[in-house]
Amino acid sequence: MNYIDTNEMLFVETPRKVITSDELRKKNTKYLDQKEFKLFIQNLKDEALCDYRITKYIRIAKVLFLTGMRYGELAALNYKEDIDFSKKTIHIKHTYDFRQKERTTPKTIKSDRVITAPQKVLDIIKEQIIENATNGFDTDFIFINTLGEPITNARVICALKRHGQKIGIEKNITTHTFRHSHISLLAELGIPLTAIMDRVGH
Repeated sequence: MNYIDTNEMLFVETPRKVITSDELRKKNTKYLDQKEFKLFIQNLKDEALCDYRITKYIRIAKVLFLTGMRYGELAALNYKEDIDFSKKTIHIKHTYDFRQKERTTPKTIKSDRVITAPQKVLDIIKEQIIENATNGFDTDFIFINTLGEPITNARVICALKRHGQKIGIEKNITTHTFRHSHISLLAELGIPLTAIMDRVGH
């Protein structure tokens, strides 16, 4: 069953061992529920009216929330090789080493996977690709800095955490927060844990 196409909010994450849905939700105490996520995104949109650069962080947060990817996996995506826009799939087969500034193989075999992507995610990626080209960047990476290189995880976390604090979210927001949020949402919706684990590469 294609959970992504059935419901855009169905995206995956996984524990390292099979546990119950209740245990999974308790384990992920650092996730944002749907209400918190919508509030968080709205705050970013308000800020983007004054600073267009924030739009990029909105896109990153949405893609992570809707796919359950690790940020390193998102940073490493080559949109020409890894994304099939017609089949609506993303092949996650690399992570990004920010120290060496290169794509590397994932830590585990299960991290190499193909996931279905909701149209919303594909549209966001297309928007970013167009923006990159408009700004004169000839790169296959998607979310890049002013040098045309993938934005570092630390830079993204700094921006996201600042806006979370502005709206009173006490949770320590990082890029991994959205992965946990994805997992929690799928568990809440009753998605089989094996399917969740496969989707998030556990």
